[in-house]
Amino acid sequence: MSIKSLVRGAIVAALLALPVVGLGGGPVATTITITETVDTFAEWDSGTGTATLNVADHITDRAAHSGTITLHLYTNANTVNGTVQVKATPADDGTAANATGILKNSDQSVALDTMYMLTGAGLNAPDGSWLVAGSGASEFFNAGNAYILKNGVVANNDYAITLNVQAQAATGSSPPATTYTAAVTLTATW
Repeated sequence: MSIKSLVRGAIVAALLALPVVGLGGGPVATTITITETVDTFAEWDSGTGTATLNVADHITDRAAHSGTITLHLYTNANTVNGTVQVKATPADDGTAANATGILKNSDQSVALDTMYMLTGAGLNAPDGSWLVAGSGASEFFNAGNAYILKNGVVANNDYAITLNVQAQAATGSSPPATTYTAAVTLTATW
């Protein structure tokens, strides 16, 4: 077989392998199937991941002063199965030495008696009384202290959760006038 015949054969084979498009009786259609997977999620409404709560009272006696902040946890239906839980942990408030959740002044020399409650329509069993800021038994940051979201779907998958904080001067003390800070991290897991 000559080279000329081989080249002609290769050209004919290549032409036969090309799809026939637009030759004949009309348009050629194809169907494309698109699939999107949405992962389970939960996210807090605070875009920065930080919310600020100010207790703007004078703490000059043993009277307790409190403040609240309501956050919203948005979830998709896949996360609402009775096992979604919210846990509170103390966080670094910027002073590095105060990752305790206890309200303290900037040099950490004075602490206020600090207590917390987690309440709100989104929780299955919210706190009914104040819990001391600490990690011991029956204290707010105890590792076993978890808050389960209500079963079922609330309006727009919006779970309102309120962090309540209460502070007072320690017995027999008059705290200096300054700003006292603490930080709490709320984490939703499922």
